[in-house]
Amino acid sequence: MKIVFLGNPNVSVSILSSLLKTENDIVGVVSNSPKISGRGLKKRYTPLGLYAINKKLKLLCLSSFKDEKLYRALKKLNPDLFIVVAFKIIPQKFLNIPKLGAINLHASLLPNYRGASPIQYALLNGDKKTGVTTFFMDDKIDNGKIIMQKEFKINDNDNYASLMKKVESHGSDIVIKTIDNIANNAKYQQQDESNISYAPKIQKEMLLINCFENSNTNHNKVRAFAPIPGAFVKINNKRLKILKTRKTSISSLKENISKIFIKKNKVFIGCSERLLELLEVQFEGKKKMNALSWARGQIIGSKGVILNES
Repeated sequence: MKIVFLGNPNVSVSILSSLLKTENDIVGVVSNSPKISGRGLKKRYTPLGLYAINKKLKLLCLSSFKDEKLYRALKKLNPDLFIVVAFKIIPQKFLNIPKLGAINLHASLLPNYRGASPIQYALLNGDKKTGVTTFFMDDKIDNGKIIMQKEFKINDNDNYASLMKKVESHGSDIVIKTIDNIANNAKYQQQDESNISYAPKIQKEMLLINCFENSNTNHNKVRAFAPIPGAFVKINNKRLKILKTRKTSISSLKENISKIFIKKNKVFIGCSERLLELLEVQFEGKKKMNALSWARGQIIGSKGVILNES
């Protein structure tokens, strides 16, 4: 099939890389226009844009969907399909270009977690499973008919980075199978409107750890935002990113809540109900490091240090 591939970040690079190993014809790649930055005012392409250039694929840079030149260029390519991975909302006018429709890969089992942040919300909610879905795009967000789905486990030690790798692996597989599915005129199913949930864009204030919440909630927050942008607490008005934690069964005394301290060569943060062990951290302006090494360097002893509230 003649395919135009649309995306921006590294996950889209992974999916396109797998597609290039098939017999499908990638006739064009669409990605955001490069940003001009740095002392030399160099063009900085998106990961997908740079990959397309390196692979000598036809790259069409998008600054606005109001660009008639881009619209005409895509029409001229006469594609059978659009494959869309981690891109932006596409107007119906553009979705009408490919003969067989526009296919999106979404990192959840739709209709669960429609929106920009399905991986983070699955981790925030402590889900034990998630998956990937391919569906036909329409003029509503993550709303179209489902083509294929693949479920996989979320392990207790998974974080955003490790779960994204699973999405890339399973996503590559399901996109290739989806193309074959479409070629064979398979049946598709409507999404169950009664089971819709949402995963809106992550806001900065969500990254702050609230020690008056329980340790499980904060452990999941660390997982959802590791390694970037990183959940954090504040010490003397400086950010301490918490990149890895371990749940414990140790009860949290009232005087330990909202405090970081060392006990028996381990670093803990006091949350409601139980202590949360810190394993890996990154203090503002420093490199990431083992939590105990950091705490000893900051001379945080058994009495601990009280955290800023905001």
